[in-house]
Amino acid sequence: MAASKRSFLVVALLLAVAVPVAGGAAELRTLVAQYREAKSKLGRTPQKQQGALIRSEMQPKLIEIAKLGDTAGVRFIEGEYRTARGELAEACARALLETSHDQAAALVVAGLSRQQPATKKAILGVLAATSSDLSSAERPLIDLLRVERSADVRKELPAVIAKLDTLTAAKALVLAIRPGGGQRTESDEFSSAVVAALRKTQNDEVKRWLAGDAFAKAPPERFVALARLAGEIKLDDARVKLVEAIDHADEEVALASIEALEKLGLAGAVDRIAELFRESRRLSVGLRIQILDALAASGDEKALDIVLDAARTGDVPTRAIATGSLTRQPKSVKAFEGILRGLEDEAYEVRNAAIRSLGLFRSKAMIAPLIKVIRTEREEKLKIDALQVLIRLTGKNMGLQSEDWQKWWEVAADSFELPKPDDKGFTTVKAYDLEYFGLEVNSGRVAFLVDASSSMLQTVPVKRRLDDGDGDEGERRRGRTGVRKPSGGDGGEKKGGGKATGKARKIDVLKSELVRVIKRLPATTSINIIFFHSNYNSWKKQLHPLSGRGRAEAVSFVRGLNNGTGTNVFDTLEFALRDKRVDTIFLLTDGMPTRGRITDAAGILREIRKLNRVRGATINCIAFGEESTLLKDLARENGGAYRFVDEY
Repeated sequence: MAASKRSFLVVALLLAVAVPVAGGAAELRTLVAQYREAKSKLGRTPQKQQGALIRSEMQPKLIEIAKLGDTAGVRFIEGEYRTARGELAEACARALLETSHDQAAALVVAGLSRQQPATKKAILGVLAATSSDLSSAERPLIDLLRVERSADVRKELPAVIAKLDTLTAAKALVLAIRPGGGQRTESDEFSSAVVAALRKTQNDEVKRWLAGDAFAKAPPERFVALARLAGEIKLDDARVKLVEAIDHADEEVALASIEALEKLGLAGAVDRIAELFRESRRLSVGLRIQILDALAASGDEKALDIVLDAARTGDVPTRAIATGSLTRQPKSVKAFEGILRGLEDEAYEVRNAAIRSLGLFRSKAMIAPLIKVIRTEREEKLKIDALQVLIRLTGKNMGLQSEDWQKWWEVAADSFELPKPDDKGFTTVKAYDLEYFGLEVNSGRVAFLVDASSSMLQTVPVKRRLDDGDGDEGERRRGRTGVRKPSGGDGGEKKGGGKATGKARKIDVLKSELVRVIKRLPATTSINIIFFHSNYNSWKKQLHPLSGRGRAEAVSFVRGLNNGTGTNVFDTLEFALRDKRVDTIFLLTDGMPTRGRITDAAGILREIRKLNRVRGATINCIAFGEESTLLKDLARENGGAYRFVDEY
């Protein structure tokens, strides 16, 4: 007999022998009759409307029955749950968890075997959110973890099992992290779910096991998860295991170990890491990033000197990486001077890294070197980036006129004091005097990454006509900002935009805004447009000029975008970054990643960090309709700006 069936029968027997609570029989009969009356409507209700009926009429009655505290009521709900499917099964599960019966959680889990994956996920979400005691469900949950084949369902289990916070539960989760074979993506997603769940543990016994015996004979996938946990919940007892793995043959193990040691503090590990860096001439970019970041962050002077030397004498990728690593010591004069030296480097990648790094500092000593960049830099993009830093630093804006900056600084240098930081987060640099959803487009080599998932068919409030910017010249000037505020009143005429339309689909807003921008970009601009849902589809294989027929073809491509299902952020970003000419990316999405080689936020950030640290493309992010920590972090780590849009 299958484990899940055994668990279900045990719980059913326990319910059968339970002693009913006195009273409430009449009320129970009334509620059951009302529930059955609502249930009788299901067969006459269109399928698309059945969920609303269940939520509005049937679930409330089940909850009322559950709160009676009568075992007969529990039996009734259990009977409904046994035959229910889909949203009705979810409603029954919610009701069972509202009862006071000590086996309710076990009954809910045992009944999952009858459900489709989507319903299993929904019910596991209910279990993850409930405040009910789940201890009775420990064995059924672990049984389910062992036999469940759906990767989507398995990803939901760690959040539920970890709530038990027992050593048995922790062991079951960690030991379930196994080599993924051809399903590496699924393995990584499950591993990330386990790390996210176990980082909340308050059990000292669990922490001791995670820092020690859990590492025994751990395959690489499991070791990586344990290393990340050690760093996140500060398991200092794991230090010995982590130091031993610094030069592990599996690069992911080495990376995770060094990252964890950086979080724990590199005491006792600096020499070992420095030795690895000096002796390994063929380190991957990912390892170089992790090693140099860890050394710079350690606070150890000898380690900082290694990073400074790498910034001066390494090959181009190493110099660029090391220059970025120096930001890990924001109060160090030596680190600051090392970054300033990068402005003079012969390699574009290093100068780019230096300008980006200076954006994280606030020092009067930056002003003269940045003015020099505006005067001498060959690449327009780097001039504009330096100008952005200079404007945020000084509060002044003299554009790219280096002579004006120089004359001002000759007079102001001695008495100048830095203004308070501008907390608005918007650049006032105007390269093309053009904005895309409130973020300026100030590059001539741009990739627009746009979400075409089914959720983009949802509506948002709009304050202007979606006319692709084809209005009069006054509207062309006023239409710089992609995020408009109402001009006053409710409806009526809007300047340059006609009557307020009230609401529009997000995909239509996106098309209107992107077409408006494409029409106004200079003909010298090269762009690509990549829309994504479960996969991605690009206008061109690489950047294409807007000159000739380019502009008309780009507009036609945008207007012809079709929606699909899923949100594939990582693969789309990876594709855009493969084009070495792209120096600026605008990523717009309205949801979390659900498709692609990597879907968890931490994994996406780690991989993009490796892909873009030397590459140095600016990644601007636009969250459409819902704030996104992932997009904020992507923009912050890649020299870009973040914008939240909830109306147009």
